[in-house]
Amino acid sequence: MSNSFTQDDLSRVWKQYLTSIEKSNASLHSILFNHPPTVKGGNVIEIRLLVTQKTVVENEKTELISFLRKELKNSFISIDIVVTQPEDEPQKAFTATDKFKLMIEKNPVLGEMKIKFGLDLD
Repeated sequence: MSNSFTQDDLSRVWKQYLTSIEKSNASLHSILFNHPPTVKGGNVIEIRLLVTQKTVVENEKTELISFLRKELKNSFISIDIVVTQPEDEPQKAFTATDKFKLMIEKNPVLGEMKIKFGLDLD
């Protein structure tokens, strides 16, 4: 069975799923509520999540896909989880070079001083 579905159809069924898990799985409910899915061509549904949320959704992905397939009457639905970086989270620097690059972004004079005084990063 391969019925086509629209974004509106997906949104309606998504809300039904959220209602069904609201009390039994609050963390999954919160994640899925705050990250609505989008239809990405054909039978692919995309969800954009933070890396920390991906595991929670992956653990329940089979149940979610089964629900969507049944309600949307489409046996070929798949879910593509795209990991995103939070906009307000600063970039992490682990090496001395990375740290220095971040420092230069905040204060470009440091780059000029490095060149002027011939400094090296160890």
